[in-house]
Amino acid sequence: MKLILITNNPKVASYATECGVGRIMVDTETLGKKARQFNVNAVFNSHSINDVMDIKDTCDAEIICRINPINSHTGLEIERVIDAGADYLMVPMIKDEIDIKTILSFTNDNIKFIPLLETSSSIIRLKEIVSIDGVSELYFGLNDLSIDMKLTFLHEVTSSRLMRFCSDIICEKVPFGFGGVAKLGKGHIPADLILSEHFLAKSSRVILGRAFHSNSITINDFKNNTNLKNDVNNLLSFWDSLNDENATALNVKLCSSITKLRNELAIQNLKKDI
Repeated sequence: MKLILITNNPKVASYATECGVGRIMVDTETLGKKARQFNVNAVFNSHSINDVMDIKDTCDAEIICRINPINSHTGLEIERVIDAGADYLMVPMIKDEIDIKTILSFTNDNIKFIPLLETSSSIIRLKEIVSIDGVSELYFGLNDLSIDMKLTFLHEVTSSRLMRFCSDIICEKVPFGFGGVAKLGKGHIPADLILSEHFLAKSSRVILGRAFHSNSITINDFKNNTNLKNDVNNLLSFWDSLNDENATALNVKLCSSITKLRNELAIQNLKKDI
């Protein structure tokens, strides 16, 4: 399992790498995001492509740079990401294989490409997407996907076994991941339950969510509010301990927890409308 931390702070990136985090994501996506996610508890980062260069100078982690959805400036954005030295380019709101081919026409094999699949249409067209050479990995974004599907709660996607359906289509042609995790045993849906679905769906990448590091931003936040090395080691050790039997048992609890939370949220929303 490769763990991803979103930050544009070189000191945090270096510290996270020392603590066992394998990948750093610089998130420059802004175009249309607030309008899409106005009604969910989402993060709106203010990172810059230039941040990639600063992080490259401080740590050995693989760096992913997420840019804006396809727009009139996409070619320039991709050129800047390549020049900055990012290892992976991530492009959000992919709709179909035509989007994939468009991005690849700009990269010219100069950077590895991770399509971020977070639209219903990308799921329907997944077979065509994975058939294209040049896709290094895939990642499924649950916030926008759940919004597009008009779901109450983003982890309804997790418990629906949709990721297993996608995994069957991907058929191990490329690695993939989805969503984010909190700490083991913590939060509304603890990481041990979420990771059971990752295991059963053959996912091998996951983002460390805000709950994992207590919404930390600065290096002082990380050192004062978290025990990052311990939490990362515990997460990876737990992942290594999973097998078909214990993952299946945990998955039953996952589905029950998500259904309960979804119903609670649905009732709250209904009361607001009355």
